[in-house]
Amino acid sequence: MAKDILKQLGQNTWVLEGPTNIGFIENNGKVYLIDSGNDKDFGRRINKLLKEKGWSLEAVVNTHSNADHIGGNDYLQRNLDCEIYSSAIESAFVEYPELESAFLWGGKIIKDMDNKFFKAKSSKVTKIIDTDSTICDGLLKTIAIPGHYFNMIGIETPDKVIFLGDCIFGENILEKYKIPFIYDVKAYKETLEKIKNIQADYYV
Repeated sequence: MAKDILKQLGQNTWVLEGPTNIGFIENNGKVYLIDSGNDKDFGRRINKLLKEKGWSLEAVVNTHSNADHIGGNDYLQRNLDCEIYSSAIESAFVEYPELESAFLWGGKIIKDMDNKFFKAKSSKVTKIIDTDSTICDGLLKTIAIPGHYFNMIGIETPDKVIFLGDCIFGENILEKYKIPFIYDVKAYKETLEKIKNIQADYYV
């Protein structure tokens, strides 16, 4: 596997690009992650990068509770004793991942689809965060961007970088899947209008 490389977007903001983009917000050697990828392998990769940089992990801030955004939580929490931050309703899905598969399929997931793409490992949410507020001692700002999922949040860093979760899909994703999953179409359209008016240097 090729060496993971962090792309720097600002003085304190990095991103590990991939199927799920993972943000690294560093402050005096301490890091807040934005999402954690879809499994323990992502957790290991993140841990390796942290060691290379000499950083310690304070918390993972989940934009929402889809498996590909929370899948590394369990590994990181068990091995690095980090906190997990989530908005209220999403936290239930983080702690009880079978809720996602039950919600998506209308019942218990069938064996052939019971995998990391639809059901992450459970992790313990240690802090419920409000939308449209500041967190992490004022370092990060949360932005309510519901629609794709129940109570998804965006995260703005001090470097004017905004992590948007699954608020916007790239052309490659739309070409592959044709119709993305949208929980609330009205809220999603309102969110798209909202982010048009949010100024940032980078949108991830």
